[in-house]
Amino acid sequence: MKKAFLLVVGFALVFVFQLHSAFASSEVTGSLCTGIGCPVEGTVVAAPTASLAAGTYSSTQSVTLISSGSSGICYTTSGTDPVCTALGTSCTTGILYSSAISVTSTQTIKAISCYSNDNHSSVDSYAYTISVAAAGGSYTSPTTTTTTTTTTKPVTTTTTKPTTTTTTKPVSISACQWCGLACIKLQSWMYCPALTPASGYICTEVNNVCSKVFGVATTTTTTTTVPPGDNTVSSLQARIAELQSMINNLLRQLGLPVTTIATVPGVTTTTIPPVTITGIPEGFTFQKDLWDGKVNEDVRYLQMFLNSHAGTKIAETGVGSPGQETNYFGSLTQAALARFQASVGISPAVGYFGPLTREYINTH
Repeated sequence: MKKAFLLVVGFALVFVFQLHSAFASSEVTGSLCTGIGCPVEGTVVAAPTASLAAGTYSSTQSVTLISSGSSGICYTTSGTDPVCTALGTSCTTGILYSSAISVTSTQTIKAISCYSNDNHSSVDSYAYTISVAAAGGSYTSPTTTTTTTTTTKPVTTTTTKPTTTTTTKPVSISACQWCGLACIKLQSWMYCPALTPASGYICTEVNNVCSKVFGVATTTTTTTTVPPGDNTVSSLQARIAELQSMINNLLRQLGLPVTTIATVPGVTTTTIPPVTITGIPEGFTFQKDLWDGKVNEDVRYLQMFLNSHAGTKIAETGVGSPGQETNYFGSLTQAALARFQASVGISPAVGYFGPLTREYINTH
């Protein structure tokens, strides 16, 4: 009786061992044998194999993924794990493999074998490093550009007054320059043309930081030639008006108020006090569309801008008033923005902060 019992136990252990060995083997599709009731039809699940070993290469490589007996292979190159759908013929996460993968730069391919009935293998990773020698380059130092503009202005029916204006804008390596609406510091490997800044602004460097600064005039040399003998009263009055206009422009660029002056009959200027805006970061420009209900830090800066102009304050006291700006674009902000748009001729003046309004504020 003991011998019979030991024989049954031993036979059972052999069966379990053989069954475990069959399902722990590598990818196999077809007839499997567990030692009892052979054969057993089925597929053993295993991760895909790559045709190219992971490692470092000096040129673009092509990688083929192989998984015999699977319904499909899902892979990623973004670092995330691929995920199969239940049927195994598509991917919840990743790309369904269909042809060789071209590896043009350093990346890691993660792959998983997909099977029907919601079965899948583990995820395997294949890391490839593409090391390509950098090509040498050269840098051409920018040169100084001089532009000459000649304008002919008729004074009388027989006399003309030529005006010659020469503008020199030096550009040098590692200098702060305009590039679009931003201030940048040029490096030895790049060159960005010095574009004309917004009125009254230039780029300046403070503590190795390039910033857009109000109140510094650009480098401009103007030479005006007046023909001898042109000393009529009307000619002199016109000339005085031109000079006064130049002075006013320089005062605005320096951030100084333009005072009312009456030098000759009919020639006057008005007082324009400079606008001071506090709280907006130096060099900040608006880049986003804003509307009623929007929550964004740009809304706070827009409220600061509107509160700094007469007639466009969000509120006199409480939330939204100067010093209590918020990041919420509500009906008060919309109404104040609409008043500002109407005052500067932006249409339609409905309180929507779009490209036209952004461009106007960023350049003024």
